[in-house]
Order: sequence, then C-alpha cells, then structure tokens
Amino acid sequence: MKCSVVLLFLFNSMGVYAQTFTFGVVPQYEPQKLTAIWQPFLNKVTEKTGVQLQLVTVESIPVFEQGFADGDYDFAYMNPWHSVIAYDKQGYLPIVKDAARHLQGVLVVNKNSNIESVKQLEGAEIAFPAPNALGASLLMRAELALLYGLTIEPVYVQTHSSVYLNVALRHNDSHTVLASAFRGLA
Repeated sequence: MKCSVVLLFLFNSMGVYAQTFTFGVVPQYEPQKLTAIWQPFLNKVTEKTGVQLQLVTVESIPVFEQGFADGDYDFAYMNPWHSVIAYDKQGYLPIVKDAARHLQGVLVVNKNSNIESVKQLEGAEIAFPAPNALGASLLMRAELALLYGLTIEPVYVQTHSSVYLNVALRHNDSHTVLASAFRGLA
C-alpha cells in the first residue's frame, strides 16, 4: 500500500498518465514466478493511477545489472547495493524502501550431506545467485570470511532458484555445494 501511495504521488506530480513506463525487477526467481508476484501489484498501481507500468523480467542477475547500467528501466526493484551502482551509472534515485524487514543471508545444505557445522565449509564450493546479490552473496561471503574465517569457492548460478536447484542436484557429488539464498531484500 505504501508503494502505491508513493507511486501515485510521484505520477500525479509528473503529469504522465498517457505514457507507459518500464518496471525492471531483479530476477530472484525465474520470469514466470516474478510475473506472478509482481504483475498483480503493477496492475493495482495502474488501476489506482491510470499509469501503465510494463514489467520487464530477465533471465539472470547479471543481465538485470547490465539493464539498469544501460538505463533500460524507468523504475526498478533492486537491493540497496544495486541502487548505489544504479545511481552511479544512470542517476537512478530510490523512491521507496522497505525499512521494516532486515536483510539476512541463509545457508542451505542438501539434507543428504554430512555437513553439521559451518566450520566444515572450509574450501567448499558454495552456490550463489550472482556476485552482487546483497543478502544472498555479498553478505553471506563476508560473514563466512569475517565471522568464521573460512575460505570458500563461490559458484555463481544466475538466480536464487538456481541456487536451490544446485543444492538439490549435487548431493552425491564429491564437492560440497551449499547455497546462499535471501530472506528480506533482494
């Protein structure tokens, strides 16, 4: 609701009712799931404001990052780290934030592995969606290094969903593969 109010105010002040704007979303999931999550919200914004917002989904976080670096989106949902880069590259300004939720990473290990302690992850291959996914990669890699003194081998698999798939499929592999996912912001 807060987002709708902010967007309504923004659009009223811009006088832009006849134009369609692109709305990019960081691909935490595959495009079909993102559409199911975001399209109802964008439809409601259109219903309340008369402004058309066209959802833009892409297949990976690096493609999304290139999109905002190139200025492909009029508006975009992204993590705080991405917003710093987007401002630097194209002058994107944050207009809405979710201050109620706290960012944290989540480690996931296949239930068939023998991992019982974080210390067992020394030297492990760990799947992450992308290098700049804030909670799912930057935060998790920093915590593993700073809090636990671990050296790991990051493997970047493009999306949050792909991280879980990698964990599920690699349970019998000789490498220990874990995932960093997110809870909170992207």
